Amino acid sequence: MSEEETLIQSIKTRNDVIEVKLTSARRILATVAPENYFRFVEFLKDSGVSHVIAITCIDMCGNVEVLLHLGRKTIVTVRVLLSTEKPEIDSLASILPGIVIHEREIHEMMGINIKNSPDLSRFLLSEDWPEGVYPLRKSFVAKTPDPIRGG
Repeated sequence: MSEEETLIQSIKTRNDVIEVKLTSARRILATVAPENYFRFVEFLKDSGVSHVIAITCIDMCGNVEVLLHLGRKTIVTVRVLLSTEKPEIDSLASILPGIVIHEREIHEMMGINIKNSPDLSRFLLSEDWPEGVYPLRKSFVAKTPDPIRGG
């Protein structure tokens, strides 16, 4: 049995996973509910899947899809759907310290509240950027800046 098949079988024994599937060679997608996100990632870490590759988010007009990509040889993507009304997820910083920078980015750019994060300070946007305006949300409307010179 391959490494990914062994990992999938292990994941399937858990009751906190909505769906798990092999999407391509060495790529696993596991969908979990927001309340199970921390526990499931903790399980992955204990299983040896702990290298943080990235966190990506997709605004799906009503929901935000958060995709945490972990691994090296085999990559596991942990998928969580959040409501755009109140998007929040637990911080993983206590078990994966290198994730803080990624959590800061999705907080700032997508408006995801990262519960219990050790640092949600500005990372990409200027300090005078308006609160509650998230440039990677579909609802964001870019505005042409006023000209510097009159005329």
